[in-house]
Amino acid sequence: MVSININGLRGKKLELQAYLQTENPDIVALQETKINNSIATNELIPDTSGYDIYRNDRTGNGGGTMLFIKTHLDSAPLKILENGSESIWNKIVLQGKHHYIGSWYRPPDAPLDQIQLLKDQMDKIKKLGKANKQPCIHVLGDFNYRKINWQTKLNKDTNTCLNGSDGQALIDILNEASAEQLILFPTRESNTLDLIITTLPGQFTDIHSPDRLSDHDIVMGTLRCTIPRRTRPVRTFIQYSKGNYNQMRDDSRDFTRDRYFNGHQNNRNVEENWNMIKEFILGTTKINVPTKTSKGKQSIPWINNNIKAMIKRKNRTHANFKRNNSMRIKRKWQELRRTINKEIETAHNNYVNNLIGDMKQDSKPF
Repeated sequence: MVSININGLRGKKLELQAYLQTENPDIVALQETKINNSIATNELIPDTSGYDIYRNDRTGNGGGTMLFIKTHLDSAPLKILENGSESIWNKIVLQGKHHYIGSWYRPPDAPLDQIQLLKDQMDKIKKLGKANKQPCIHVLGDFNYRKINWQTKLNKDTNTCLNGSDGQALIDILNEASAEQLILFPTRESNTLDLIITTLPGQFTDIHSPDRLSDHDIVMGTLRCTIPRRTRPVRTFIQYSKGNYNQMRDDSRDFTRDRYFNGHQNNRNVEENWNMIKEFILGTTKINVPTKTSKGKQSIPWINNNIKAMIKRKNRTHANFKRNNSMRIKRKWQELRRTINKEIETAHNNYVNNLIGDMKQDSKPF
């Protein structure tokens, strides 16, 4: 599971696509997407990415959350948990257990009582499950509590008890739900803002920050469980380049002479004539143009192996920086990120130009 404060998805969509294609996480939660319903999801992430995508856009500026869940996990949205919070929830079934997964964003200037919306959601989840059974809840997001020391649960500046607005309200909610927060390192400057909250802390391993796509570090953890076998839908492709077009021309002449213009064309209405033509075209195509079936490839085609290798190198450099806090390593990571983003943009533009041609030099397709 991965949580990313993206701080504006439109400007980072290619970088996010490359991250998804390279690291292939099963579940990704985004915060601060800063998009609205005028922007279609497939404008941001291709349909071939292999994810079911759910979103909750803020009506005003900023904010917004999204969830990316791999298609083989068979996710279902949870409309019942919509309560005015900046969150989006889904349910998946793993090893016979229902897992409730949320992407949450709490703005820095949120009123004290807004975090109670998370408590309301957790209470509803308890009612959805079996009585006396601990529900499997995982909340990933940016909660913007700057003063919490998550190792001591005290104010990190004064080493004293927290008040409600500083984060004690969230800690109380987690205690009541028997949940734990797993991120113990800073995710923005010296503050731990981006959190992974779960009622199954013992099943999580490899908690770390693999990279950053904005001014927040990405945070991730691995939930140890058996996931369903990945299957791809079978698709049928028509191989037009191998069609017997001479035979199709002969069939077309016979059709027009013997069936269409057979003295009864004026007795048929427009709909009947169109259906006759359509059925002929489909029939002769099926006979004279071969097909093949394939399970297809769920991928983003412009992300090549060179880009993947560069991203993995960048991630290793970022991990090294997090361990050593060296400015020299940070500058190296920043340079790698700039180089990779240019490489991704070039690869994307080349892919698009190969599909549609260069409009300045060849305007025929338009």
